[in-house]
Amino acid sequence: MDPYKELANGIVLRAVKDYKAALRRERKGNKNAKKEIKELESFFRSAWFKVLSDLDGEELITTLRAAKPQKKKKTDGKGVKSRDSKGIHGAGKSS
Repeated sequence: MDPYKELANGIVLRAVKDYKAALRRERKGNKNAKKEIKELESFFRSAWFKVLSDLDGEELITTLRAAKPQKKKKTDGKGVKSRDSKGIHGAGKSS
């Protein structure tokens, strides 16, 4: 893939992740999240967003707002999803 397209995709993906996180914080009553949401919605509606992506910004906002909130997955600090207490090694063992 073209490196510039990869960069553009990365910018849009980061904005989507930030928007989802801000929506979660807003749902928990964080008043500061509203400012970030407005800024990101402004980005999704901007000419710059249209340069970076073929997505419809309004449709993206609507879709993200309508999505069922998901809990953030825990990681081990290295970006690897944590396993439950049994993990791989506990699977299939009998006590």
